[in-house]
Amino acid sequence: MPASWHAAHLPALSAAQLAQVKSAVSVGAAPVTQSTPVRTADVITQISHDTFVAGMHNAFLLAAVVALAGALIALITKRGNGAAGAHAGI
Repeated sequence: MPASWHAAHLPALSAAQLAQVKSAVSVGAAPVTQSTPVRTADVITQISHDTFVAGMHNAFLLAAVVALAGALIALITKRGNGAAGAHAGI
């Protein structure tokens, strides 16, 4: 987010301001107030949206990888009766 903020030629943020901005964006909110000029608010909102969506994308991608790894481990370590159990019911 700091790189996007800088690339949009927005004013530099102090460490405390950056922490507040990150906190707002992490819950899907754009850190703008009513006194923020409309064009600046639009840029901040777009950066916030893009950052939030990228974070959600990464979170879901990681969750999918973990789920697939869990499924593979479950298939590999699955205990069963195998062929002997299949013939026992006949």
